[in-house]
Amino acid sequence: MFRLRFALVLAAAVLSPTLFGCGPARLHVLIPDYIASDVDGLHLYRVGAGDALSDAGVIVFGGIILTTSGFQMQYTQVTGSTVFGPLLVPVSVPKPGQVQLELTFMNPGAPGYFRVASYNALGTSKPALGQVYAGGAS
Repeated sequence: MFRLRFALVLAAAVLSPTLFGCGPARLHVLIPDYIASDVDGLHLYRVGAGDALSDAGVIVFGGIILTTSGFQMQYTQVTGSTVFGPLLVPVSVPKPGQVQLELTFMNPGAPGYFRVASYNALGTSKPALGQVYAGGAS
């Protein structure tokens, strides 16, 4: 039974980008004030001409849980009416109060560069200077 579930999860992970017509990217994120700022997730921005930013959805954090593989962050990506997840990703804690994640980010639109900003109940931080490239829908 375990092998069947593993095969199904593996197939879903491999085929999801193809089925949804999305380009995946790995998003490496360090949130230095995760605990102090009670971060709820990340806003996604597409980088356009002249470095103009446009809304590209959100990644909503579902909390950190302890699994047999260690601490994991549950998250869901919402882009327009498309929802990816919930997904799990390993969490590392470089220093107390910080969180470091490597998320899979799905791009349902044209290929391009993206930036992120963390958000909480009080608002959204400035977008990070770094950006990630994501292939687009086929």
